[in-house]
Amino acid sequence: MSKTGTHSLTEALNVLGFKAAHWEHTKTIITYVDARPVINPNSLENHDAFTDTPVSRVYRELDVMYPGSKFILTVREMNGWLRSIERHLSLPKAGKDSAITEQLRIDLYGSVEFDEQLFRKSYDTHVKKVLSYFRDNKQDLLIINICGGEGWETLCPFLRMHVPDRQFPKANVAPKANRLKRD
Repeated sequence: MSKTGTHSLTEALNVLGFKAAHWEHTKTIITYVDARPVINPNSLENHDAFTDTPVSRVYRELDVMYPGSKFILTVREMNGWLRSIERHLSLPKAGKDSAITEQLRIDLYGSVEFDEQLFRKSYDTHVKKVLSYFRDNKQDLLIINICGGEGWETLCPFLRMHVPDRQFPKANVAPKANRLKRD
């Protein structure tokens, strides 16, 4: 269900012994039929966890398919998330995004290109929908701000796991020199 801190979450789940998949695998868990996301069940077979944006579109369906599953919503301070997604979408690409990636962006944000107003609204809407969906099953939802410093102390109790004797992964942190400057 995540849109931020997902690289770190993937690494953390793998450290804990889960087979967690990030973007390259999560983009295969859905396909679009008549502009509606549909889960590809074959893509779920070899993993325990999926940690990136496509899951945010099908978490309700996954909850029905796998009752009692745990869901993790990564959150972040809004302006930091907006700068991060703007930077991510401005990176040079080797080729054109796949049709599923473009459809997913339209589906989630209302645009393939970065639009601060649309992305801000989609972030807020997504969080509100997740909170509403889990209001009667709060024990199945963890909200974690990895970018804000939360880590093992928040994740491990939720998953009923022991805290590893190592630092929480901090993946995909952009070097200061590569960060976009804001006026």
